[in-house]
Amino acid sequence: MGTLFKSELMSRCQLYLPPEAAYNCVAELGELGLAQFVDLNPDVSAFQRQFVGEVKRCEEMERKLRYVETEIVKEKIVIAEESEGNIPAPAPREIVELEASLTTIENNLREVNTNYVALRKNHLELSELKNMLKKTEVFLSENQLNLQELDENTRLLDDPSEREKELEEQNYSSMKFNLTGGVIDRARLLAFERMLWRVSMGNVFLKVADIDEQMEDPSTGDILYKAVFIIFFQGEALRSRVKKICEGFHAAVYPCP
Repeated sequence: MGTLFKSELMSRCQLYLPPEAAYNCVAELGELGLAQFVDLNPDVSAFQRQFVGEVKRCEEMERKLRYVETEIVKEKIVIAEESEGNIPAPAPREIVELEASLTTIENNLREVNTNYVALRKNHLELSELKNMLKKTEVFLSENQLNLQELDENTRLLDDPSEREKELEEQNYSSMKFNLTGGVIDRARLLAFERMLWRVSMGNVFLKVADIDEQMEDPSTGDILYKAVFIIFFQGEALRSRVKKICEGFHAAVYPCP
């Protein structure tokens, strides 16, 4: 049982190789699997050793291969495994070609991923804008119907001249209201509403409606739960405050016609 952990008899030797043949010789010895290399300069730092540039290039190629592998696993692409047991070390010229090929593949993949994330982000923004316009239209149409019903109920009892004056005053006062609409995460909605109420001291009117459409984060792919909000307020001072609050809570503000 102890013989399994004991090596065969070994001989210690020292080889002097020219630099142009060192790579091929070490590659052949490594493929044999019968040699163990001893570091004769343990006190020398890694930056002062020979062939440190080649080692860094190999580490960089390994990083690129890991990145390509991550993208392959993410897309669930099946790759046929190599049938050969031991793959020989590539020649220096093949390493240069492999490095250039990996660089091109990595740049193309990163560009594709960047464009894909940008497209998904644009799709998310358009979906949020579509839902905001739908919810805003429903809310404003409901308020308009309520005003029309109120107008019909009070038209027979009021004097026409007085009624026209009141309508003009209402129209003039309604022009003073500012409207801000957007989309916010549902988890931040309660704190967002509380902050608006405290900063404006109750001088804003907030209307909220949940978005039923399922949305995904462009970067991570996680499901997002968002809600549409509409804020009514008066004055330029409140406009700047509302804008800062929306930016602080990472709320997406869209133009509302």
